[in-house]
Amino acid sequence: ATIVVFFLLIQTLFKRELLALLASLFLAISPWHVTISRATSESVIALFFVILGTWLWLSGRLRTAALSFVASFLFYHAARVFVPIMLIPLIIYKQDFRKSLITFAAILLSLFLILSLSQGLGRPASVSILNTPGGWQGIIKQQSGEDGIQNPLITRFFHNKLYSIGRAFLTSYGTHYTGEFFFLTGGNPVRYRVPWMGTMYMLDLLLLPVGLAILLAEGLKKKNGVYLLIIAWFLIGGIPSGLTWEDLPNIQRASFMIPALIVGSAFGALELINLTKRYRKLAI
Repeated sequence: ATIVVFFLLIQTLFKRELLALLASLFLAISPWHVTISRATSESVIALFFVILGTWLWLSGRLRTAALSFVASFLFYHAARVFVPIMLIPLIIYKQDFRKSLITFAAILLSLFLILSLSQGLGRPASVSILNTPGGWQGIIKQQSGEDGIQNPLITRFFHNKLYSIGRAFLTSYGTHYTGEFFFLTGGNPVRYRVPWMGTMYMLDLLLLPVGLAILLAEGLKKKNGVYLLIIAWFLIGGIPSGLTWEDLPNIQRASFMIPALIVGSAFGALELINLTKRYRKLAI
């Protein structure tokens, strides 16, 4: 079902059938997506509703899109972080600010109700970087103590909560954007790892950088929001897992990165096809 909706999303975004077909094929054989599907993980259901909601949003059906996004909240905690942040570039891209903002407010209200009427914060709170064992409180205390008789204001400036938590987030977030995670060993929990396999194929090591470079270049050069929307998706996808400390890099919490990675590889493959055609013409 995700593959079908993903095709519709890419076709709606780029109006290029070959690109949509390539992206759907890559999603169908994606090691990361296959793994969480075979593990019957809630994250793969949440991902379906996120992709469905995004397609409905871009198609102008904001109410049904809101229902789909809210459905994703009911299946996996990470969606409750990813969706509100991802809606910001979606609102900017849609440019129908009044209706979009009203829908956004309704989605946030639904999220608030879900969190307040259930024990929705239990598991996320236990793995949050704010509750890291021996976390930022101990680090700040040690750093302040080692400053000795330094002026307290200077000590506070260099050793504070904002810096320590920010550093912890960037450390966790950065583990999801490495070659080792994508192409070599995969992620955690260990029970979801495929031996000698990353979350992507080695071929993607060629395709993905090319595709992401094209998306970024086209987005900035032509000021085309659709290309930058995928880049935003790629960068936002790691945030839910970046806010945690356990089992990093985590293939479940970071699974919302998958669509952006697939689009990047599809663009890389399409560029390779075009280059092959040009080379054949030159050879003739």
